[in-house]
Amino acid sequence: DSKDEKSLHDLGLKLFQRIFFDQALEKYNSSEPSAIALSISGDLALIPWELLNDGKDWVARKRGIIRISSGRKSPDMFKKAGDLKVLVGISSPIINETMPVDDPDQVSPIDVDAQVNIFKKLEGEPFPIQIKMRNHLTRENLIWELSENHHVFHFVGHGNIGRLLFETRHSSCDLTEESWIREQITHGIRGGLRLVVLNSCHSADSSKDVFGVANTIMETGLPASIAIRDSISELADLTFTRTFYQALANGKAIDEAVMLSRQAMASDWEIGIHEWATPVLFVNESLLDEDVSLSIIDTEDRDMMAEPIAKIIFPPQAEIPPMMTREQKFVGRRRELSEILLHLDPQRRDSVQVICLHGEAGIGKTSIAIEATYRMTEWFNEIIYLSGRNAPPKELREHVKGDDPLARLNNPEGFLMALAHKLGLEITGDESPDELRNALLKALSGNEWRLLVFDSMEGLVKSDIIRSLLGNLPEKCKAIITSREALEINERQIHVSSMNGLDSLRLLRTYGLLRGAQINVDELLEIVHFTGGHPMAMRLVISQVVAGDKPLANVLKDLKKAKGTIFDYIFSNSLKLALKDGRKLFAIMSLFYPTVSRKALQEVSKLNDDTFDKALKRIVGLSLIESYQQGKRFGLHNLARLKSEQLLSEDHDKEKYQEFMTDFYMDFLNATVPMTQPDNAVKAIESQMPEGMTRDQIQGVAMELFVKPALKMMEVELPNCLYAFRTIIDEGKLNKAIDFYNGLGNFMANQGYWHIIQYYNMKMAELSKDQSNYYLLAISIFNLATISHKTGKWKHAIEAYNIVIDLAKEFQSKSLEAEALTRLGNVYRDQGDFNESINCFELALSLYDFIENDSEKAGLKNSLGMLYFDKNELDKAICYFKEAYELSDKSNNIYGKALALGNLGNCYQNQEKYEDAIKFYNESGKFFNDLGNKLEQSNIIHNIGVIQQNLGDIEQALKHYQESLEIKREIGDVFGQLADLTNISSIYAMQKSWTESANACIEAFQIAIQLHSSVVMDSLKNVLEVSKTMLKSGEFATPAQLIYLLTQMMEKVGINDDEMRTALAISQGVFTIIGFVTACEWNKSSDIYKEALELAKSLDESTGSALRLVEWLEY
Repeated sequence: DSKDEKSLHDLGLKLFQRIFFDQALEKYNSSEPSAIALSISGDLALIPWELLNDGKDWVARKRGIIRISSGRKSPDMFKKAGDLKVLVGISSPIINETMPVDDPDQVSPIDVDAQVNIFKKLEGEPFPIQIKMRNHLTRENLIWELSENHHVFHFVGHGNIGRLLFETRHSSCDLTEESWIREQITHGIRGGLRLVVLNSCHSADSSKDVFGVANTIMETGLPASIAIRDSISELADLTFTRTFYQALANGKAIDEAVMLSRQAMASDWEIGIHEWATPVLFVNESLLDEDVSLSIIDTEDRDMMAEPIAKIIFPPQAEIPPMMTREQKFVGRRRELSEILLHLDPQRRDSVQVICLHGEAGIGKTSIAIEATYRMTEWFNEIIYLSGRNAPPKELREHVKGDDPLARLNNPEGFLMALAHKLGLEITGDESPDELRNALLKALSGNEWRLLVFDSMEGLVKSDIIRSLLGNLPEKCKAIITSREALEINERQIHVSSMNGLDSLRLLRTYGLLRGAQINVDELLEIVHFTGGHPMAMRLVISQVVAGDKPLANVLKDLKKAKGTIFDYIFSNSLKLALKDGRKLFAIMSLFYPTVSRKALQEVSKLNDDTFDKALKRIVGLSLIESYQQGKRFGLHNLARLKSEQLLSEDHDKEKYQEFMTDFYMDFLNATVPMTQPDNAVKAIESQMPEGMTRDQIQGVAMELFVKPALKMMEVELPNCLYAFRTIIDEGKLNKAIDFYNGLGNFMANQGYWHIIQYYNMKMAELSKDQSNYYLLAISIFNLATISHKTGKWKHAIEAYNIVIDLAKEFQSKSLEAEALTRLGNVYRDQGDFNESINCFELALSLYDFIENDSEKAGLKNSLGMLYFDKNELDKAICYFKEAYELSDKSNNIYGKALALGNLGNCYQNQEKYEDAIKFYNESGKFFNDLGNKLEQSNIIHNIGVIQQNLGDIEQALKHYQESLEIKREIGDVFGQLADLTNISSIYAMQKSWTESANACIEAFQIAIQLHSSVVMDSLKNVLEVSKTMLKSGEFATPAQLIYLLTQMMEKVGINDDEMRTALAISQGVFTIIGFVTACEWNKSSDIYKEALELAKSLDESTGSALRLVEWLEY
């Protein structure tokens, strides 16, 4: 038991002298540097023979020590080329169902995150290894994984005298039988398994338990196993893991890799002096021949491989939302967790759709929901988190009405809108609650499993519309609700109360250890007594001792004198310990919700780096504020927010903090929003990119470096930006509000937040009117009109644009009047009222004549040309397009010239003047090429292909379609790819290139089912056309293979849309008809053909003859 080096040395020397004397000692000295193999039986196996010391060196570190294990003969150790493949299984059950929850002998859960992080630290290191992680290992997981040809199985968990402890799906204990373990390891050996590593982690499993499991495993004929005999530190664990697997992956023998790991652990002064001796290596006795190598990986051809790199692989699992981070080690709540997993398990027929965790504030409901979610990530495709507690700060609540987007999570309709945005639904803001609910239920349907986590729902659980949503969730959608009140629907309710005594002690000890505090059991019991086992109150008390530098005796003494509610008393004491700067930060926190970045908090507080860091560290340490994302963001618990708001209201610098906050988010928007646009991001980095990179490669880099991070930052900061915006409006700062809107508006529009944009424009319009600033009033109404147009509210858009026109006339802004007329013309055009549209465009043209804006005039000429093109008045259209070209040329607008030339090509193509059309298309294509506009360039190439096909030159047509397709694949234009592939499949069918035609059909249909049901129907028409060409030519094998592959493809598609499900059901019917025809070889007298005809009649009847299937069959 002694851990000082002299005692270990003396013990090792005595053990060595007990074995090696006389002839044995001579043999030992003459055999250097061979490893020492020991055959040990009975209780002698429990002695730490790995500590052998020959008086000069530790034998295990210099030569290596192997324990001989008998059993079946091992398979030959043939070296494998390529990466070392390791399966890591972590088993961390939380409850033994055979004993009470508060039994002191309940299973000790393993810290899964800590173990995962050890392996994650290997990722990217320069050695060839693939590590497959299976957290929360079950029997079923292991059976599946051992069939995947892993070389090593690394088990982290508990053992029990020859047996391993696995988890059930519901995190209860599953103690395996010895025979089952032997069966699975034998199965693994057949697939290439050569080594098992048993790590009892940082738990207190006895050596007897560990060795018992190792012996069971070695009986199977496994070449080798390693047992970590004692609890070891995380640093020792990491050092062993990194060194051992690096050596093994680089071709070292197992025994040599273990020896190198021992040396690495012994060389690190931060690792316990005994920990290098904890790994125990067992080797099958059949492999002790001198010529047998214990290497797993062959490195002979390593130089020919790509750069080696360590890869970590996880099973498919849903991504955890950023707000669901776990900063503290989870303790207790075993029964609640197991019950959630049991009742939400998608594999159980008796599972429920919704579980509601209810109990008083601060009792730990959110922590339970988050921990359960982490354990279910492999069950779901998507996890959606929303908190109903995101109430606006008190200062804002005094001004906002119920329709304010900032308050949207605090009323039922707003909460549904927030969920709609999470699901990517386009919401206008005019939907009724029932319409919103139905749209959400439809979006949540489909083949993908979703988990909804709705936190702090006490203000919403009594709403009929919320209960209706939760009571009608689709089969593959589950929900966890946390609330102070029970949810009144017929689902599972779990009441969360104070923690039991044993779990309270464990939680306190965890808090203390995480903060470096040593507190005895009697003192812990006193804390539990005074706090009643309330988790947040206990956390505050421990935090006062550690971060507040207050002796526990004094804290307990204060608790005995407490008056009023114990929680308020504890919180007040914590605020006193926060000191002046800490209280200042705590008060400022109420200006933000739900979270704030470190940078924003410091900018608003105006504290210098040192002062800010100390104050922030203190209030986090006191548990007054919550830390998220490894200290990158901070938030307030609902109980703390009320205290924070009260403190801010008493601060005479409150208005300054608000101004600093709005200034910070103005700067944030100006820096971040432009980077959400790929073109801006490309411009920012293109000069720094190596020569030879294509624009698409540069754009790919820009997306990863700027666009994606910027979008993520905007999504996180959006609530704070909206609060800053509303604060500016409430302060009457109109110009600043306009500037803020200019930074935020385009982003909101691109993300589809139309109802929010509309709300703020209305507020700016009111403010402009109050201040008699009619120009800004007109701008706000113009923006409202644009929103109405975008969301299909044409009547509102027309009214609003007419108001803008009148206001523009009043203060004589011809440019605003012309812009409003142009937009009004666009509305009429979209309504199909071409005459009104033409009238608006011509009025706008006359105004642009007056202000001499050739670029805008060219755009209007193009628009007028398009209107006449749509009316099939091609001569008028050509005149306008030519005028548009001349104006664009005059103003050196290359894009305008390219557009006008392309439109001229369209006109001449429709007039069948193909030579002229090709001439204009080629000229347009050159300009688009100069601009780098690949989309328009590919459209021009496609159009020339259509002309070539109409002229009968299918070789040239095919060449153009293929060129267009290549560009569209490069830029990701899926609709364009679909058009090209459709034409390509038809031409290949004309050429009787059946396989190529079928392949193009398949690719086109694969794109179609990712888009929309109407696109699927169009793609079906192409399948029918191509199939008919093949069948009429006597080719039956290819169409049969085509519909088989299309059917297989459909079976793998996850469908979330009723219309798409209908389209695919029709597709299946069409494929069946084609299959019947191929089977009977279009013999109209056969029974199979008649069956096809009946099915065609039925489908035509149900689709309104959209596909004309009977006609397809008969003619």
